[in-house]
Amino acid sequence: IGRVLVPAASTCTGTLIDTARVLTAAHCLVNRSHDGFVPPSALRFSLGLVGDARRGFARVTAYRVSPDFDPTARNIRRNMPYDWAELEIDQPLGLTFGTIALTRAPTDGQFAAAGYPGSRAPHLVVHQACRRINYVAIRGVTLILTDCPGEKGVSGGPLLTRVGGQYRITAIQVGTVGSEAASEPLALPAAAIDIAATR
Repeated sequence: IGRVLVPAASTCTGTLIDTARVLTAAHCLVNRSHDGFVPPSALRFSLGLVGDARRGFARVTAYRVSPDFDPTARNIRRNMPYDWAELEIDQPLGLTFGTIALTRAPTDGQFAAAGYPGSRAPHLVVHQACRRINYVAIRGVTLILTDCPGEKGVSGGPLLTRVGGQYRITAIQVGTVGSEAASEPLALPAAAIDIAATR
């Protein structure tokens, strides 16, 4: 798990899901001043970043997002059902450091949530006891409402559950609902993410 570094913007969280592929949230790649996406060449991925120390570093060479994600949309909720991005990086970091696959397997509603919140950056924070508290349907896609701490920097971060004794990504964090004073995080389940590694 590492940070997706975006120029002139908040950083996000990403997870190695294959040798040289990283899963994150699509809204992290939006250039708000130009109503489009930032070019892949502007993006970097720092793996296992803690302070100034990092386990691996790579440049992004390409990425794929849902065709239904609209970078010009001002309504944030409109994009939440499609808010995933698959980054291709120029270093096979997964061979050395391992990967975390996605799963569509049912869960008991409890997760570990990992991310790089702005208030603790650049430190990885893992909350071991997050819970599903409800579901929210947006544009025909069911998202997970959680009690995980949500703030800038954790977008794209995984919700992890154990399957067969190993951690798997069951959802990624994509935003919040409610007021700024009482917001609740939303996560996009793996079943809604069009990634070949989902199983």
